[in-house]
Amino acid sequence: MPAQFKKSLLAAVVLMLTTLLFTIPVSAQNRQHVVRPGETLATIAAFYGTTWQQIAAVNGIVNPNLIYAGYPLIIPPAQPATINYTVQYGDNLTLIAQRYNTTVDAIATQNNIAVWEYLHAGQVLKIPVVAAPLPVPPRPAPTASRYYVQYGDTMFRIAGYFGVNVYDLAEVNGVLNLNRIYVGQSLVIPAR
Repeated sequence: MPAQFKKSLLAAVVLMLTTLLFTIPVSAQNRQHVVRPGETLATIAAFYGTTWQQIAAVNGIVNPNLIYAGYPLIIPPAQPATINYTVQYGDNLTLIAQRYNTTVDAIATQNNIAVWEYLHAGQVLKIPVVAAPLPVPPRPAPTASRYYVQYGDTMFRIAGYFGVNVYDLAEVNGVLNLNRIYVGQSLVIPAR
């Protein structure tokens, strides 16, 4: 092997090992951010929906003023919005979770307590706020409408068009033979 090739191979191996050794491990939930000029931990935290204290803790930063442009940071997952709830006599995690449309595990995790732990009246819990789905507006009550038979119509075609059962259509209109309708005949279309 030529000496130049050995040097190139050695440099490549050293570069790969250095990259592997100094890469910051990032969990599937965490993201990486490289500090840009003018950024502070507070502005970065606000962008990612977390706190500067959490970013500092995850990255082992003692003095948050000593970060610089190019500094790689691990960004912890955003914390869910919470509300404070004061435990009432007789409350338990299951009742509270049901009341706030969340889970016992979510409340326990948010408050660093075990799911089996007893609660005491006056204890303040942070309850993760789950965005409620937008309410679905109620459908207007279906009303019967009228249809005038056209050339080529059949009871089956009319029923299919209006999304009603053909036999319901026939019954409402007193039609005894599904093949006996005529052009211009007025049919009441039953509500669905």
